[in-house]
Amino acid sequence: MIRVLIVLFIHLVFVAQSMAAITATLDSGPGLPPVVTENPPGSGLYNVELVRPPGAGSAALASNFSVRASLVTDRIGTITIRSQQAGAQVAVSVGTQAIAVASIDAVTVGSGENDAKGESLLAQCFVRGNFGSADISALDGPVQVGGNVLGPITMRSLEGFQPHIGNLEIAGDLLGNVLVSNGSPINLYEGFIRTISVGGSIGTASNPVALRAGAYRFISAGGDFNATLEGTTAGSYTQYISRVDIGGSIEGVIRTKFVAVGNPRFISCGNSMNGTIVLGGDF
Repeated sequence: MIRVLIVLFIHLVFVAQSMAAITATLDSGPGLPPVVTENPPGSGLYNVELVRPPGAGSAALASNFSVRASLVTDRIGTITIRSQQAGAQVAVSVGTQAIAVASIDAVTVGSGENDAKGESLLAQCFVRGNFGSADISALDGPVQVGGNVLGPITMRSLEGFQPHIGNLEIAGDLLGNVLVSNGSPINLYEGFIRTISVGGSIGTASNPVALRAGAYRFISAGGDFNATLEGTTAGSYTQYISRVDIGGSIEGVIRTKFVAVGNPRFISCGNSMNGTIVLGGDF
């Protein structure tokens, strides 16, 4: 009887391990079959490669990929997006609210000469633990992270798309820089952040972070704000901020031309405000 139970236990462990896998599919639009590799084998850490090749139908037709976890322990190393058709969009959905992936190390465009011809965006993403870095065109959202965002988070466009962050929700801390810019002269449409909501702190006293974008709608943190919030280049003004709501202290610098757009509009903190707010226009 004991031997039977041991054999059954080993079998169940083997079945559970065999079920633990990241899968990827092309849901709609042109694209090559996704490639998923476990690296190293047996580690439970999976890399995913998604490719929209050049000349793959009309550029107006988006390529939509899904990356899913079989178990909540499944981890993702790197998701590489190769958007090789000029003017085309590759959108990726990762995890679900029911089964979020355990963690993601990085989401990035490929390093090939033509891998950033089109737009690459994270349409939605659900992560139980930490999210590492991102270097793509946009985080649309919802992007929900149960742990920390380690960063850096870089949104940029090489083909005239508007880089942006739509809705980024972080239960833990935001510990890396956030840059939303395509490198053009700053204007209202240069790159924007709609919502970054952080349950913990933005930056730390020993490691403050930089937030850079053309405009901001809503930035909030339950803990402290240790950051420089400004325009797309160091020392520049962002076009406007609607609302900055910090539960702890503000330590750092906020540079904006206006505190405007939306209702209510304010900058607030629940503890001490030891930072600097620099206005280039009206409050």
